[in-house]
Amino acid sequence: MNILKLLWEIIASIFKGSHIEAKENTRRERSFTSSGFERDHQDRQTQTIKRNSYTSQRLLNKGEETLYWSLIKHLKREYYVHSQVSLGELLACGDESGYRAINSKRADFCITNKRFNPLLVIEFHGKGHFQGNAKKRDHNKKLALEKANIIYHEVYDSELISIDQHIKNRILPMLETANKCI
Repeated sequence: MNILKLLWEIIASIFKGSHIEAKENTRRERSFTSSGFERDHQDRQTQTIKRNSYTSQRLLNKGEETLYWSLIKHLKREYYVHSQVSLGELLACGDESGYRAINSKRADFCITNKRFNPLLVIEFHGKGHFQGNAKKRDHNKKLALEKANIIYHEVYDSELISIDQHIKNRILPMLETANKCI
């Protein structure tokens, strides 16, 4: 085990359990109250932000936008469509390392019922999706979501041609089943 990994495990064990537990139907809040670690981290982030320039960018690419508007058209009466949602907002985990393993991952689309309960996550596989370790990232998203009883569904760029039929025949039945289970 290298020294950095050992040091990280020691630091993590010190702070483990010092986060505020999520209550039923409330957002998870996190803080490291046992030292100035979080304050120092925020100060470093502030300095990094001050040193850099930022520009806005589109939230969705063209394929995701096409899928979004089709989802809105077919689901607007019964469900809400959310885009680019952090899995850390969808999933709770009592273990700090478990939470960190999913917090930075994003769902292209999350479909919730009218009570904002997540039912289904859609991962859109556009032309540029399969770069680097995309298959492993997708596997980890699917694994975590299914452990929380949230359906993971993939839509491929080639399916956009008949996306209305795909939504009616595949996505809507999955949502109806999932919504009955909540």
